[in-house]
Amino acid sequence: MTSTTMNYTVNSSSFDSGWSALSTSVIDVCVQLVLYGIYLVLFILAIHTLTRRKSGGKKLLLGYTWTMIVFGTVQLVVCLVQAAINVRCVEVLVKQDVAGNLTSQPELARLALLDKALTIAQFMVFAVNKYVHSL
Repeated sequence: MTSTTMNYTVNSSSFDSGWSALSTSVIDVCVQLVLYGIYLVLFILAIHTLTRRKSGGKKLLLGYTWTMIVFGTVQLVVCLVQAAINVRCVEVLVKQDVAGNLTSQPELARLALLDKALTIAQFMVFAVNKYVHSL
């Protein structure tokens, strides 16, 4: 069985910013996944407690609880998509630098625009979730 190795020499100035964004995204996703797991356990406990409750206002609290978990899940999914975009950006930067062509510039611009739109969406979801939380 023969093995092939790929040796790439990449210009560090173009690679550093992409790698920095990728590292930040991976750390962000890992922290959010851990916190979401804790949040999910607390959500299940809250639903269990609220369904056993015999006082008024149960439906309103259940509605708020479900709304918060939905917005929290959407925020996590947006964060995961942003991490995937950063992975693709680094891949494009490496391939562009190795090949020496600039044909991937439109793709990088499109990915950057998509990342900005997702960042705005993430802040909007966060704001709505905080609003629901404060009610």
